Amino acid sequence: MVQRQTIFNNTTVYTASLIFQKVLAFFYFIALARSFGVEDVGRYSFAISFTLLFSMLTDFGVSSYIIRETSKSEDALQKLFSTAFPTKLTLTVLTLAIIALAVFLGGYPSDTVVLIILAAIVMCADMFALLFYGILRGRQNLRYESIAMAIYQLGVVVVGGWLMYQGTDLLALMAVLMAASIANVGYAGYMVLRRLGYVCSWSSYRLSDALRLLRIAFPFALAGIFVKIYSYLDTVLLGIMKDTVAVGLYSVPYKLTFALQFLPMAFGAAMYPAMSRAYAHAPDRLAKIFKQNIFYLWIFALPTAIGIYLLAPECITLLYGATYAASVPALRILILSLPFVFLSFPFGALLNATDRQVTNTRNFGIVMVVNILLNLALIPRFSFIGASGAGLITYICLAALGYWETRTTLSQSDRFYKDLFLKSSIATLGMACGILLIRPWVWFPVTMLVGAPIFISFFALLKGFSAEDMRQLRRFLHWRAS
Repeated sequence: MVQRQTIFNNTTVYTASLIFQKVLAFFYFIALARSFGVEDVGRYSFAISFTLLFSMLTDFGVSSYIIRETSKSEDALQKLFSTAFPTKLTLTVLTLAIIALAVFLGGYPSDTVVLIILAAIVMCADMFALLFYGILRGRQNLRYESIAMAIYQLGVVVVGGWLMYQGTDLLALMAVLMAASIANVGYAGYMVLRRLGYVCSWSSYRLSDALRLLRIAFPFALAGIFVKIYSYLDTVLLGIMKDTVAVGLYSVPYKLTFALQFLPMAFGAAMYPAMSRAYAHAPDRLAKIFKQNIFYLWIFALPTAIGIYLLAPECITLLYGATYAASVPALRILILSLPFVFLSFPFGALLNATDRQVTNTRNFGIVMVVNILLNLALIPRFSFIGASGAGLITYICLAALGYWETRTTLSQSDRFYKDLFLKSSIATLGMACGILLIRPWVWFPVTMLVGAPIFISFFALLKGFSAEDMRQLRRFLHWRAS
């Protein structure tokens, strides 16, 4: 009961903070897109994506390994931290050198180079914050990270919004992001020191311990590198093979689609330590935790994706303006990947929590290769539309691989998935009919809001919710712990 309450509390707090952050970030990007236009948005997105391609080299899976080990046992964590911190410091220096070499060889314009330098500092600060928050996550305490995440985004929006109002340039906005990231990593390090008393004992650092840590974390590192490549390579390739206009037109539907990731991210942050602990101490609870995760993510993602698909022209025009009308086909393709993106989170978390990170890494490697080949084949001919198609196929492959492997891990039948997918599909079809009926006469935001109760009503009539699901849903909607 205590474990279940902890999971729910963590999910509620972290989800509330993520929703707040994602909503602010979403509207901040809309303001940026409207203020600067397609080409400048493309430059901004290219610089961030370029540095994020290298971000996992600074972490090398160390944070994910620490979360898993802390959730299983807190013994010797101080020594592990004293090894991890100097190791990440060394990796960060090497990563910055690699980025500098890539920028030099790329021959980018000077203003783009400055944007990349500032984005690289942001990336390094965020990776160290990930280490500090990883220790707190392993202790199943997401409160500090949730508070910092909300303040971080609020600061960026307030200062960045004021600068946009004053007519500033992209460099000033990237500098705001850099300052916020530095403040965030400072806060995270302070909380680890104050609440847990952990300090980096340089005298206890041993090269042999660092090499052992990197060897153990290597599967996590490979997985992270693969994910970064198939998540951001499309934007970088568009910038290299096409131009920043194509990047800008792609960034708008991409941001809109993946702004909705707050739910699987929140569930994953709370569920991963819980699943690791269940695997080690209560294996009978593992399947139940996993199925609850799948259930809530799917019934959110499927109707949301179909609703946005039907209303894609209104979404683009209302939010970003007619300048981005060419992005509508890309949005319709990318948004269909949303259910598969959502499913990939619990599938991956389960494999990592059950010491099958090698299998998870293999899956990421397969979809990375698929993504690279598809982007190289489709971008030259179809530009950002081709990148959107490559993204959709990539996430379908990732979800299919995760589904297959987790069936083996939990030894569960297909009935759970069949019932969930059938009932949710019928409910979504009913919702789609309702949206199409009222669409000509009802304002777009109201149409989206009406779709949600239509789906829930159909799903409830089909007995998609169990009594336990209804109790959990009511608690979640009222932000109250059980």
